[in-house]
Amino acid sequence: MKLPLRVPNSVLIFADTFVSLFQSQGLCPDQDDPTPFLDLCGGSVGPYTEIFDLEVDAEASMVWNVNIGALWEPQPWFSWGFVYQAESVGHLKGSYRLEYGDGWVNFFGDLYQSDAGRVVNAVIPFPTGLRDSADGAGVETGDVSMDVIMPAHFSTGVSVQMTPAWKVNFDVKWTDWGAWEGLELEFDKQLDFLKLASLLSPYAELDTLTIPRNYESVWNWALGFEYQYNNNLALRFGYEPRKSSIPNDKQDVLLPLGDAELFAFGFEYRFDADQTLEAGFGYLLADADVPAGSSTNSNSTDQLNNIIYNPYAGTDFKSQVQGLLFEVSYTSTF
Repeated sequence: MKLPLRVPNSVLIFADTFVSLFQSQGLCPDQDDPTPFLDLCGGSVGPYTEIFDLEVDAEASMVWNVNIGALWEPQPWFSWGFVYQAESVGHLKGSYRLEYGDGWVNFFGDLYQSDAGRVVNAVIPFPTGLRDSADGAGVETGDVSMDVIMPAHFSTGVSVQMTPAWKVNFDVKWTDWGAWEGLELEFDKQLDFLKLASLLSPYAELDTLTIPRNYESVWNWALGFEYQYNNNLALRFGYEPRKSSIPNDKQDVLLPLGDAELFAFGFEYRFDADQTLEAGFGYLLADADVPAGSSTNSNSTDQLNNIIYNPYAGTDFKSQVQGLLFEVSYTSTF
């Protein structure tokens, strides 16, 4: 994951204005003064400043899961089945690299080295600017861990042989994306950004960052047709309108999936009674149009509750995702 972050919030408008006033009114300390009482002149952290780039490389080598399914065929022309996939959790571990912009380094670096900054830092943990970081100026690295939920899934459907050549399949599906309340990253030490964010947001602690999601669990349906061209070859076609599990007021670009449509076609070819080749191709298209101020996960104008990840405050944006899917299987009995 690579996540650039800016915080278009009125708190930073206030800070940016303060810096401009210091500079315009000639209140910047003399360069010969090693410990000024207050220094806000070295940099600027404004509402459109890119505060940092966060890169996370984490993985889980094994994730266990349980799948249960059944198929019932009371008549040769009718069958019903279901499958349930239990929720699983991947305990990911890896490394992170966090690189702050010059505005952050200079602003908090000067403030920290002033007498006022030292007083504040003695009372509460406060950003230092990381000018003297062992990883390089404005850089933090270390270990990170997170739990990623693969939500529970249930689907059931019927298959009806309408004529000797045509078969119709109809399914309904449910996935528990409501389990994604937030993506929580645990770091191996206190981060400079979290020292500030923990003062302003309930989603931040000194060594933990939670990116709230609040998705929902939805039902979808799917329709498929199979045409038996001859004794060996069957052709398949399918359509599935996928209602997004991301509510309209939670749309973002971390997972830019609006309501989608899936179109698919494929075939089955039987070489003989014991050998079968199946292949499927799909095209997925998802669109989202997010008016300014409509999503608390990306472009909210709520200045009090959206500190952590709200990079497009007050801005319209659109997203589109296109996906190509391919599946193939070969079955042989013995």
